[in-house]
Amino acid sequence: MGKRVNAYGSIAGGKKTKATVYIPWQSNGMVPKNIIDGSVRSALVYICGLCSSYFQHERLPKVVMKHQLYSVMASRTEVDQGISKLRESGDIKLFKTSLGQDQYCVMFTTDYIEYVQTKFASSKSDANNDDIKLPAMPKCMTKFLSEIVHNTHSVSIDKNCLITENNFKDSDITELVKFGVLTVKNAGSWWLSIPNVGQFLKHLRKGRQGLVQVIRRTKYKELSCTELKSRKAPASVKLGVEYHIHDLVGADLLTCRESTTGVLLRIAND
Repeated sequence: MGKRVNAYGSIAGGKKTKATVYIPWQSNGMVPKNIIDGSVRSALVYICGLCSSYFQHERLPKVVMKHQLYSVMASRTEVDQGISKLRESGDIKLFKTSLGQDQYCVMFTTDYIEYVQTKFASSKSDANNDDIKLPAMPKCMTKFLSEIVHNTHSVSIDKNCLITENNFKDSDITELVKFGVLTVKNAGSWWLSIPNVGQFLKHLRKGRQGLVQVIRRTKYKELSCTELKSRKAPASVKLGVEYHIHDLVGADLLTCRESTTGVLLRIAND
């Protein structure tokens, strides 16, 4: 593999075209080589593990942004192909976000189902427990998890699929929207969604801003990855510095180049 200085390659005439991204994490060992050269599934597990304790403590969904995989793995093409295969097999779910056209949340299907189930009481005694105060899971939610989540590989679903093919009622759809597993796309169709995903996206946005400000305040608006990790993180960086680095690099908000001091991170187009 050759060294990579940014996320773009030059072609004749001085134009720029999107190229396969190679991030030189091998030089500082931040990402294990078996992850860089491994499977998309392994990369998802790796990124999710970077802040698994915070996910659990804050009761947030175990989410990886699709573009984070572009930072971890050597080939964007392999990432896209791997994501497609995992979706088709039902191993993962993709969710549209408000962050941008190509920014999707990824969750393992089992994690998604378990997370949704935590929003409901597992028994009548739980529902009546004042310390828990969880609603009982409605029948439409049980049906949604068993029939729609397992059998739908798209990021959205329409009225024909819900009502005609799976016998959901309009009142069921209203309940599903209320509990956050569906959000309105347009008349007669809905995005599949993660309950309370807004809290996670809020942490992601603020963490992005926090790390970008740290780098922007440096003399040359670039900072070595090692130094960034060694500094005290801003209070807004709640998901962990490494998690946010992969978010920023994968989303092309930071570029990388190798130097004698290691991998340098620089604000893109700044």
